[in-house]
Amino acid sequence: MNVINLSKNAIRELKYLPLSQHTINTEATIYKMKYQNQDKILKSLYFLNGERFANKLYTVEMLNYYKDILPTSFCIPDNIVTQDNKIIGFTLPYIEGKNLADILKEPQENYQDKLESLKKIGELLDQLNGIRKYSELKDLYINDLHESNFLISKSDSIKVIDLDSCKIKNNKPAPARFLRPNTLFATAKEKYNITSLNTDDEYVTPSNDTELYCYNMMILNCLYGKNVNSMKVVDYYNYLSYLSYLKIDNNLLNSFQRLLTNCENTNPYPYLDSLTQEQIYRSNYKVYKYNKK
Repeated sequence: MNVINLSKNAIRELKYLPLSQHTINTEATIYKMKYQNQDKILKSLYFLNGERFANKLYTVEMLNYYKDILPTSFCIPDNIVTQDNKIIGFTLPYIEGKNLADILKEPQENYQDKLESLKKIGELLDQLNGIRKYSELKDLYINDLHESNFLISKSDSIKVIDLDSCKIKNNKPAPARFLRPNTLFATAKEKYNITSLNTDDEYVTPSNDTELYCYNMMILNCLYGKNVNSMKVVDYYNYLSYLSYLKIDNNLLNSFQRLLTNCENTNPYPYLDSLTQEQIYRSNYKVYKYNKK
């Protein structure tokens, strides 16, 4: 990878990019910069030494090395950035668009546009299955799959924007937002091979099941309007019973029902088109709580 060396003054002059209200980022400051007449994002890391830092750099290197076989929707780091010859982060292509978390939280956003964005993620997960099957990247997973890690570009394409937390080759993936202790996920220890998950710094070995768990949670969060992963098990199944009452497509409902069972998880994106505007409206927690009374 190419190395860009910046002075302190050069970094001070960069445009700081604040995160939108619903975007989650806990490990870097984000700047916009120009390099070789191209707009770039500089991700300036908060932690600059130790095992975590070394693992991050290895992950970035592997993403760049295998970029030719990775999906075009992956926003891949392209340059290492140093300050006074010390690595402080890396650059990514700048993509003008809107964060998926903002789109899904926006009440005025067309429900069909929300579903279309979620469908594109499901299609991407199918594409990753093919890469795992037919290339040497047998353990390639987005891993930290949640709303804030996707961008919808101005051309309406989906972009994965926080891949330095992914699983690739021999790296140690970062802990994933939906795969944490004290969540619904943590109740299915046997299915997801959870041997130790006591703190937010620990991680679960990524698999097709964990990837699809996160994706299903994204869909459920969109329907419910809150974090379904924080529900208790009994509340979760009560909500699924309510979705059944709303006559949600059986294939879609079955995908949700599998998440805490020993059955393999499924990719429900082909069935998202079955959701009606009325079903989506009545799936929201505000309407659901009213109907529970």
